[in-house]
Amino acid sequence: MPVEISVVSRPEDLRDIFRLRHEVFVEEEGDLAATDNGLLHDEFDAYPTTTHILVRVRGIPAATIRVTLGSSVGLPWDRLDSLSGRSDSAHSVSLLACRTAERRKRGLLVGLLRMAVRCIRADGGVEMVAAVSEKFSQTLARMGFQTLAAPEHHGAITQRITTMLGRTDAFPKPFDDHFSPDTLGGFSDAGVRLLYRKGEPVLSQGLYTARAWVVGRGSVVLGGIEGPERVCARGDTIALPELVAGRPFTGNAFAGTSGTELLPISRAAVLTGPDKDAALRALATVALREDVLVEADPAHVQKVA
Repeated sequence: MPVEISVVSRPEDLRDIFRLRHEVFVEEEGDLAATDNGLLHDEFDAYPTTTHILVRVRGIPAATIRVTLGSSVGLPWDRLDSLSGRSDSAHSVSLLACRTAERRKRGLLVGLLRMAVRCIRADGGVEMVAAVSEKFSQTLARMGFQTLAAPEHHGAITQRITTMLGRTDAFPKPFDDHFSPDTLGGFSDAGVRLLYRKGEPVLSQGLYTARAWVVGRGSVVLGGIEGPERVCARGDTIALPELVAGRPFTGNAFAGTSGTELLPISRAAVLTGPDKDAALRALATVALREDVLVEADPAHVQKVA
């Protein structure tokens, strides 16, 4: 199964995040004291200025980070001297937790941080302040974050905390930011990314799908019953004809490179979205090229495999 990186808000997802924090910060690392209910959260988790991001590996919560908009209520780490005075102008990324067994998984931490940057950029943010344990500071440094101060102890946390500063304008724009509203990729789900290892299956012959995919990074190899394999690169779509026509996938698709990133496109979301005409034009353009019929009624789309 792919690594799924998602912006989440459902109560069950938030509970998974709070439980994951406890498993990492308390049970694995011993940085914080245990709580009675095995959940770890604070007041910032309830504010509307906070966005939660969750990574699942094989469906199991594996990593998380939260993004907090600077406001009059402050930021989670603004009591640190190195972050003083930035609460109103910056965004915060905090409580980066990742299971030890998953930290070396290719693209996981970088993908998680890219999603955080995308959320901050979408909110108009430029400065990003981060307070992370020393073991994660090198990852942020490789992504362009600058260290603001020497690692220091904070509250009851046993590990020292490194405060860092990054800027969203120093990051390349996410792939889907380059799409205009009337192109197919503009209908991808901005809050979900799927990461695949080289050779990992994306979709198998005979399965129905409730979504198509746009390749954001890496490549996908399509192998049909007849004919040679075809490589789909950045910007290419996977399973679009099948999604549009409501028919089973006719070949096999697997990741051609490690760290392949796919952006899902929901047919139902496209056909019921605010700009349905533009969506249908985009679908029709590609579908005609693939010699399939575009239907306006999504009722016949069958269950996702």
